[in-house]
Formats: sequence, C-alpha cells, structure tokens
Amino acid sequence: DINGKIPSGKDRQRVERVLDVLKKRARFLGGFKTVSENSLKTGKGLGFSASGFAALGLAASEALGLHLDVVELSEIVRLGAGSSTRSLAGGFAIWYASKNNKSYAEQLRTARNMDFCMVIVPIASDAKTDEAHAEVLSSPLFKARLKAISCLLEAMKEAIGKGDTATIGQLAEEDTLSLHAITMTG
Repeated sequence: DINGKIPSGKDRQRVERVLDVLKKRARFLGGFKTVSENSLKTGKGLGFSASGFAALGLAASEALGLHLDVVELSEIVRLGAGSSTRSLAGGFAIWYASKNNKSYAEQLRTARNMDFCMVIVPIASDAKTDEAHAEVLSSPLFKARLKAISCLLEAMKEAIGKGDTATIGQLAEEDTLSLHAITMTG
C-alpha cells in the first residue's frame, strides 16, 4: 500500500513492472507485501514517485539477495519513475537518460561544507507527470529549453562543486521558470 491506499491502474502497473524485473533476475516466484508512507501526503514535484521507486527497488533487491550496482538498479527503478535514478544516487545527482545505452544517475561532487537547506510548500495537484511530459512537446518554447539546458547544467555542476549556494538558487529558479513556461504553453 502507498500511504494507506492500495494502488490501482497505472500506479499499480508501475510497481509491478519494477518488482517483476527484480523477481525475474532473482528467479523468485513468490510475492511481496510492500508498504510505503511519506511524511508529506500531498504536493507536486516533491519526488514522491522518485524516492518511492528508489526505495522499492533497493529494498526488494536486498530482500531477493541481488547484488546490483547502482547502474543496474537504476535501469530497473526507472521503469517506475525515471527520476528515481537520481534518488537512488542521492545528494545532488545528474541523470543520464541515455549514456552508453543506459539510464542512470551519478552523484555530483559537492563542496564539503556547503550550507544548504530548502523550504518546501506542498501544493495539492491532480496533474499527472506523464501527462505533463506529453503536453510539453507541443510548447513553442520546448526547443529553446533543450538548447539552453546543457549550459545551465554545466553552470549548476560548477556551482555545486564550489558550494556556491547563491548561484545554485539562481540557476534552480531559472530552470523552474523555464519548466513552468513550457508546461503552461504545451
């Protein structure tokens, strides 16, 4: 169950897809009882699916006695949510959607004494991430975002490595506004 509710439809299929791959790897024919609970129950963009699928994949692979490296496990958990690769890597991480025909994330080197915290204000939303992904493709701003993202990413990696929290915040805001622009115009 997820936060006290049994998932159904696409949500259930995503969970089963991840578990089925792990069970097949382990040659396990039994079943699982999975329970997931978030301290926050509502909100959009807070990584509920990402952290949930990373935790599911890690817990199930350990329970099955599989000894998968991060790249192997990333390939599996991304079947539930692509961004779970970043949750699996932890910290500040970059997700390679297709690097050497693999999809995984690597944790970025971070300045040792970075003073960083976030304030989160959860806002309820019925919007589904997969629907938003499909809609952004029709945005007239989508191609411009794709062109700009590599420069923004390089600047973010540099700021994270230096522990430059002011630049991290500025770049995060810039990226957020760009993302919201394509979701609103898609």
